[in-house]
Amino acid sequence: AFVVAALDRPTEASLREGGVKTWLHELPDIFTARWRLLASVLAVGLDVLLMDSDIVFLGDPFPYLHRDADLECTTDHFFPEKHLWQREFRDEEHVNTGFIFARARGQAPELLQRFAAAHPSRWASGAVLGTTGADQPMFGNFDGMDQRIFGQFLRRLVEQ
Repeated sequence: AFVVAALDRPTEASLREGGVKTWLHELPDIFTARWRLLASVLAVGLDVLLMDSDIVFLGDPFPYLHRDADLECTTDHFFPEKHLWQREFRDEEHVNTGFIFARARGQAPELLQRFAAAHPSRWASGAVLGTTGADQPMFGNFDGMDQRIFGQFLRRLVEQ
């Protein structure tokens, strides 16, 4: 069974009219939506498969998940066994947040709550985030690419 999260009331109404099981999850801005949605659903004890709207399944994706970790994400690397977390690659290439499978049991809920709390949106709270390395910040000092910010967050944890 699955539920589609709608981020606004018109979308929720349209989905429900089409017979889609829908959960309304309104947030003050889209930047934090993915992360707060993940943390909220995990907090009620449900595993989550979250993906961007440009992903299409031609079959059941679950047989292709390794299910050997609390959090499974795609990567932009052709050879992740060799290139994952190597400094010559940009942080946004290591973990592609367009496809995330998170388990409600284990460390994923705490990890995602820590990330969401540590990276508030500029629009929601006035916080300012920067980038590191050669990446150019977006929106002034605020980096609007959550995939890069999540990659940097994970890199710091891996390097500890």
